[in-house]
Amino acid sequence: MNTVKRYVTQGLAIVLLLGASCSAVAARSSATAAPSGPAGIQTMIDSAEDGDVLTIPAGIYEEQIIVDKSVWIVAEGEVTLIGNGEAPVLHVVADEAAIEGFRIEQASAGTDAPAVLVSADRAVLRALDIRTRASGILLRQANHSRLVGNTIRPFTGEGESTANGDRVYNGIDAYDSHDNLIEGNSIAYMNDGIYLESSDRNVVRRNHVDHSRYGIHGMFSEGIVVTENDGEANTTGAMVMGVEGAEVASNTFVKMNESVNSQGILLFEVNRSRIADNQVEGNRVGLYIELSSGNEFRNNRVIRNFVGIQLLESEHNRFEGNDAIGNVIDVEATDSLNNRLTRNYWDAYQGIDTDGDGAGNLRYAVNPFFRKLTSETPSYQLFFHSPGMLFLESMFAAGQSDWTFDDEPLMKPSSMREQEYARDGEGGAAFAAAAVMLAVSLLLLYYYGGRRKC
Repeated sequence: MNTVKRYVTQGLAIVLLLGASCSAVAARSSATAAPSGPAGIQTMIDSAEDGDVLTIPAGIYEEQIIVDKSVWIVAEGEVTLIGNGEAPVLHVVADEAAIEGFRIEQASAGTDAPAVLVSADRAVLRALDIRTRASGILLRQANHSRLVGNTIRPFTGEGESTANGDRVYNGIDAYDSHDNLIEGNSIAYMNDGIYLESSDRNVVRRNHVDHSRYGIHGMFSEGIVVTENDGEANTTGAMVMGVEGAEVASNTFVKMNESVNSQGILLFEVNRSRIADNQVEGNRVGLYIELSSGNEFRNNRVIRNFVGIQLLESEHNRFEGNDAIGNVIDVEATDSLNNRLTRNYWDAYQGIDTDGDGAGNLRYAVNPFFRKLTSETPSYQLFFHSPGMLFLESMFAAGQSDWTFDDEPLMKPSSMREQEYARDGEGGAAFAAAAVMLAVSLLLLYYYGGRRKC
């Protein structure tokens, strides 16, 4: 009998041990394979109240969700949301909703549905990693929202390339959406990186766009601010069109030179705007200005472009304090009169400064000879700045009344002026210190010398 009891006891222990092991395995499985469908994120949203914070466990969720409550949805660990239908993967329709930390994949081919659609106010999209076959984020009548620190790339399946190809979709696309902040996003291989249309007072700041068509594209909008962004290897860095009162400042756009339509910054029908402190380098055209008037261009660095500044049918613009360095053609103006150029640096300028005010005594004439010659025979570009070309250019003086002039060209670029100012300050301080030391020495000599004589 004791033997029977012992066998029964051992059998029960084994059963209990196996049950505990199965429970642990099930628990681990539920932690790594997150629920989807009816038990997924949408169910959590449906059960939530406005103001709730929903923490989504790590895992892969194959569903398309609608955020129709003012909730904050935060990923805990690696959360991937995959959509394979005709609707957006994530659609925000409630004001003051926020989504943070997700990877979102719009993997559906043949649909125009974006990865994320926002049609509400005061939304927050933060730290989303978006891969999409269509647009990344669409804002439609969405105001006072914040898109911060997101990454947007094309969705690539097996054997697909990340190259732009014939893509017609934008990274961030805003229409009739005002007063939004678009900051710190990274976008590549899209049609336009950031596209704004009929959307006023949006701030586009500290974003990076590469290998797209237009890095930043603003159309028919008022008061937009494009600042501290950078772009590389796009067709055009920033294209601003039909805009009033814009600020385009402290951006860096380089290597926009793969197309005959490439520019660092392109302005078309832009009026009463400020373009300042930008660096456009290594582009086909650095600053391209067409049908634009009343704008201020100040302290821009236009470096190693084929054409530094190009104006077409643009009037009453002011250029001051800009540096044109290493461009094949510094500036050209076609049908563009009454523009004011003063105190800019042109490294092609050869003049003297007799009064020491930092500006040359002779105005800088922008001679169109080289541009006209190379437009008819492009191979003559090989003779840029050759002695023979400079001589022929000096002989060409026809139609000077239509030329562009800088009335007070600077003798040194701004970077050198700043360094020299610092050196002058140090030199002034050293001179003052030396003068004080000399005065003290003379006083000591006079004092002690006089005492010895006594």
